[in-house]
Amino acid sequence: MKNLAVVSISGYDELKGDLNFLGSLSGNPDAAAQIEAMITLFTQGQGLAGLDKTKPIGSVVQTDGMQFQPLVFVPVTDLKRLLDVLAALNVNAEEGDDGIFEVEAGPQTIFLKEQGGWAFIAQTPDVLANLPADPAQLLGDLAKEYDVAVRLNVQNIPEMYRQLAIGAMRQGVNDNLSRLPNEDDEAFEVRKQLVEAQINRFVDLVEQTDNLTIGWSIDAPAERTFFDFSITALPGTKLAKQAAQAVDTKSMFRGFMQPDGAVTLNAAGKWAEDDIVEVLALIDSARTQAIKAIDEDGDLPDDASREIVKSAVGDILDVLTATVKAGSFDVGAVVRLDPDSLTFAAGLLVADGKGVENALKKFASLAENEPEFPGIKWDADEHNGIRFHTANVPVPVEEDDARQLLGDELEVVVGIGDKSVYLGFGKDSLSTLKDAIDKSKAAAGKQVPPMELSISLGKIMKFASTRTDDENAIALSEALAGAAGSDHIKVVGRAIPNGISYRIEAEPGVLKAFGQAYSRAAENA
Repeated sequence: MKNLAVVSISGYDELKGDLNFLGSLSGNPDAAAQIEAMITLFTQGQGLAGLDKTKPIGSVVQTDGMQFQPLVFVPVTDLKRLLDVLAALNVNAEEGDDGIFEVEAGPQTIFLKEQGGWAFIAQTPDVLANLPADPAQLLGDLAKEYDVAVRLNVQNIPEMYRQLAIGAMRQGVNDNLSRLPNEDDEAFEVRKQLVEAQINRFVDLVEQTDNLTIGWSIDAPAERTFFDFSITALPGTKLAKQAAQAVDTKSMFRGFMQPDGAVTLNAAGKWAEDDIVEVLALIDSARTQAIKAIDEDGDLPDDASREIVKSAVGDILDVLTATVKAGSFDVGAVVRLDPDSLTFAAGLLVADGKGVENALKKFASLAENEPEFPGIKWDADEHNGIRFHTANVPVPVEEDDARQLLGDELEVVVGIGDKSVYLGFGKDSLSTLKDAIDKSKAAAGKQVPPMELSISLGKIMKFASTRTDDENAIALSEALAGAAGSDHIKVVGRAIPNGISYRIEAEPGVLKAFGQAYSRAAENA
């Protein structure tokens, strides 16, 4: 029998502490005591007698390749006392041979056996014939790191079931793969090839993944909660080599991770070989479709204009192709929000910044004779080797909200470097870009996570509350007002041995704000 999946649940005492912490956020720090009082009432004063409240509860699903056998293990100090508690809930147990209890739980019959301070629960008595001496070892590090966690050992999924799942997915995709409206033969064939490549990548993922882990934890001392998703690959596989590339990640755009941003993003790393092939195929297909669309565009006045657009689009796609072939990606972005302003700024790694600039100038040459074209101020500024081109686009007078956020004119900035392109718009976008460039230069060479996204819920809700009458949104904004600096929801990727893990974390201010908002809503209900 092989272990297919493991489930871990923190011990009762630890869960009580977490429940009290969550209750304190909404003004109910004795939430666990209230739950215990209810349990005592329903069990006729016995409570959870016989349960060892210091150890975790777990389960393992085993397989011999054909059938699956679940085994649950619960820590006990006295199984018979715990069974007396269950009897008060009309769950009766009858002791049979070898100390095995038969329990009628509704329509289901289950079997229990106590050994070494654990109550083992199975669907058949045969499973209880050969029990582990210390089942907590089956949980590994899950019980220490998470309140609730599941780990799937992918390679222990029976081959028959893996092939059935892959076959069903392939059949389902092919059955639903039909030609789109106005899609020609070439584009349809490219799309079919991409779908087939994605299926093959899924098959590789199944064949090369060692295990998947999903875990959730409440860290009461630190007043935070987080959710992890981790994947590890079999050593020596292509997936393991890809994961190893995230160990020493560096970025040209780390300066966009600014503390005062409402949303900040930084992602950097190496393209996987399969990704490169797929993206290049998409670019080739996009090139073909773009040329066709340009030829059919009735808004372009003449063939000369069409050739200019084709050339500009070709320049952009050439840069994309060269960037992907180079094998690396790197991006940073920040959104700033205030009640009366919005600013966006971003930077992107490219193989040829000059190629992007050439395309921009070609597009601008076509628009120069348009009466509403605001014009572009080429080389309006320069900073740390980055040349900036700017345009000021008038915001319509009737758009009051937009003018309040963006000003009478929307400032648009494009920055060009040898291997980088920057884009900004909104109030103070040029100064925001310069600040990010300076901070990125100061952080150059430092190791960074392969991906990090930070969302300031306080800034977003403050911005939203000025534009809505929704009482819940306003209440949440008010609750977050005092949580500056700890009001973030973060998603961070990190390298682990032979794999990568992603963590979603809510900071203390977010938890407290939701607790206060819930308490306020309960009072008004």
